[in-house]
Amino acid sequence: SRHSPPAPVCRLAHLVGRALADAQKANEKVIHLAEHDVLTGLINRRRFQKEIERWAGHSARYQREVAVMFVDLDKFKHVNDTYGHAAGDRYLLAAAGVLQRGRRSTDYIARWGGDEFAVLLPEASAEVAAEMANKLLSVFSNTKVSVEGQEMNISASIGIAVMPQHTGNADELLMFADAAMYEAKQCGRGCWRSDTRGDDSAQLGRAAARPSHLLQGLVAATHTPFKSDGSLNLAIVEKQAARLLQDGQVLGNR
Repeated sequence: SRHSPPAPVCRLAHLVGRALADAQKANEKVIHLAEHDVLTGLINRRRFQKEIERWAGHSARYQREVAVMFVDLDKFKHVNDTYGHAAGDRYLLAAAGVLQRGRRSTDYIARWGGDEFAVLLPEASAEVAAEMANKLLSVFSNTKVSVEGQEMNISASIGIAVMPQHTGNADELLMFADAAMYEAKQCGRGCWRSDTRGDDSAQLGRAAARPSHLLQGLVAATHTPFKSDGSLNLAIVEKQAARLLQDGQVLGNR
């Protein structure tokens, strides 16, 4: 038809359209790489911090709860140092898989760095976060990773903090969850602890931590709790325990 554009014009329009589509795909790929961890495919710290800032604003505006969990893999350093980076990567991927399968559709999971992950739970109370932490720990302990012909279980320590009970600030929420995670590691690993500020629900994490602090108090108060071969002298510790518990010194020592 005499009204149709010349063939060179059609060809040029086609090439421009294809170039624009390729540029859009390349731009989307750059954005994805900037916000995601290459190994696990999870969002990275940068994207996670954007989301927590957004949900912190939502929490403040509507007085809604938002929980954060920090998850640290207890055995990663041993696996990575003993069996190499490839084995360490398999361990990380297995842990990331557990987190992805255990999350709600509204949750955000990030690889925070190294062997640490962060989980953002919008509209989640301390009780909901604790329930998820228990679920994750159970699945972790039953997940096998093959390392140099050996089957290894995943072990993780989890710290929990909740907005607005513990703080109304996004940076502080992350800091409190991180501190609670380190408390979990100090209390024997393979467990979770909650931040101990703000509300009664945090008492669960505090109460669960007492056995470890009790033992620390006993050892600190006993001058010679160890035998010459390095083993614990139970007779001395038991005697000291009876006295300290009677006086109420240990449980009040925290």
